[in-house]
Amino acid sequence: MFRDITSNLGLKITALLIAVAIWLHVSQSQGPEVTKSFIVPVQTRNLPENIANTTTLPNVTVTLRGSKILLEKIREENINAYVDFLDKKQGKDQVFVKVDFPQTVRLVDIDPNVVSVDLQKLQEKELPIVVTYYGQAPAGITLGEAQTDPKRLIIYGPSQGLSNIKEVHVKVNRALVKEGSNRFSMSYDLVDNNGKPVKKSTLEEMKIRPKFDTISVEIKSSSKQDIKTVGVIANTTGTLPTDRVITEIDWAPKSITISGPYATISKIESIYTEPYNLNGILSTTSVMVPLSIPLDVSADASEVRVTIKIEPLSRKKLNLYVDVKPTDKQYEVIDRIIEVTFQGPSSIIATLTTASATIDVSGLLQGEQNVKVQISGLPDGITVLQTPTVKVKII
Repeated sequence: MFRDITSNLGLKITALLIAVAIWLHVSQSQGPEVTKSFIVPVQTRNLPENIANTTTLPNVTVTLRGSKILLEKIREENINAYVDFLDKKQGKDQVFVKVDFPQTVRLVDIDPNVVSVDLQKLQEKELPIVVTYYGQAPAGITLGEAQTDPKRLIIYGPSQGLSNIKEVHVKVNRALVKEGSNRFSMSYDLVDNNGKPVKKSTLEEMKIRPKFDTISVEIKSSSKQDIKTVGVIANTTGTLPTDRVITEIDWAPKSITISGPYATISKIESIYTEPYNLNGILSTTSVMVPLSIPLDVSADASEVRVTIKIEPLSRKKLNLYVDVKPTDKQYEVIDRIIEVTFQGPSSIIATLTTASATIDVSGLLQGEQNVKVQISGLPDGITVLQTPTVKVKII
């Protein structure tokens, strides 16, 4: 036996020295051992779905020991403190806290290492859903009765907490409702026995959870129909040749009766015709022109007859006597008879025999000056081609 021990003694001593050297190198490179504490929350494991822990688990202080270099690399998120509810029964109990931590260090202490728990079986409760409204519905929209999916909301939790929850409130903005079928996926509030919403954080503390995160609300709405009489306006586009002029535009009927959704009808004051193009028209014309009626509106007429009276432009020259205003100044008009050229529709220009021509000398200074003549008393459609002037001498 002694021979076995002493055989290859040199090799064995060399291996021992190498192992000691490696240990010394590792110890020196990782530094001396120290302790460090971490504050971490306590989680739960193996808690059955139909069981809730109604107590709030505290944070615990976990103290680890190891080399300084290794401990400095460890963070709170690397440590998991938990209580294991495997095989635990309902009721109050004291449960040991367990810890998962990096195996490069050692566990020194858990404070506290025991926590109090109260395990209660989860029950369910059906709550009525109440739909409430805010905001203003669009004009003419009538809201039908709201239908919810689900019809009633199931919540789970300990019996003591469930008894404090009365109903579910869903708030719908009327302004979002359109004509027809509307479906909204809505958040909601659980309301307590005093009619106040329960905060989400409070529900979490009470270990109460609902079956659904949102509630579907369906609202069927209809549009109020309206009937209204509105005026018709003829609409033209394009231009006549330069030697033609429109003397009159007439159309019939002048008004129509329309019907349709209230929201649309209430905004309509007049119905226009489709634009009628005047390009190239030389004489009076009468045509049926379609009305521009919105798609969701009905009318008792779809077109109107538009008559456009067109005449050639004619010119006429008249000699006019120039009147002077006021007459309290000393003045001399060099030539009181002037020739004026007029232009207008042929039928009107033919009847033109005279017009009023006046000048105002109230603001004139002494001496001779040219003054513009004011022409008035003309029929509609008649214009002066060039404004005449006369020479006036203020004495």
